Amino acid sequence: MIKRLTSTNIPAPIGSYSAATQIGSVLFTSGQLPFTPESKDIPEGIIAQTKQVMANLNHILVDNGTSFDHVAKTTVYINDLKLLPEFDQVYRSYFHDGFPARTAVLVSELPAQALLEVDMVAEVPED
Repeated sequence: MIKRLTSTNIPAPIGSYSAATQIGSVLFTSGQLPFTPESKDIPEGIIAQTKQVMANLNHILVDNGTSFDHVAKTTVYINDLKLLPEFDQVYRSYFHDGFPARTAVLVSELPAQALLEVDMVAEVPED
């Protein structure tokens, strides 16, 4: 059974998609941009944008029964590979027991001139 999911703690999608989809015990998030929930502004700089993206992903995960501890795979879309070390500095602080598999994809442009977008695949543990 497929479940279309969201979180009331993130900005509404800017297109025709769900914040996440769950099939069985696997949760797939949509790519998250660094929009702030309150104003839908994008903070300046890769560090602030990474923190906002990870906060948005955390809300999706937690509000739907999982956490960063259960993330199996991430995909990072970034518009400048020189920003990856700063991104990684923030990203790694969210994982405490090893890191999920990850792919980084260089893109020429992202919506709203964001520097990055991240999606995740996570396990939703049984209660």
